[in-house]
Amino acid sequence: MHINFAMWRKASWQLVKMDDKKEWDALDVVSKWLIATRSAVTLVTVYSCVIAGILAARDGHFSWLPFLIVTLGLFIAHGTNNK
Repeated sequence: MHINFAMWRKASWQLVKMDDKKEWDALDVVSKWLIATRSAVTLVTVYSCVIAGILAARDGHFSWLPFLIVTLGLFIAHGTNNK
């Protein structure tokens, strides 16, 4: 099994549909994870966290630790909620 950086890039920015099990089996672990968690859509979750952080900073209430915890939590929740 080889590392497929092109698939990492593709799976990070667009939804990838895998119809062939042989093609799926040939992918590396990271590519499979990116496709299975729909990482292209996960970026939308991260964007909402960034917007919330910007709004909090604008009002003088930004704190790094809660921001990172919430962002990581939403990122994980999004990834585990995919079927």
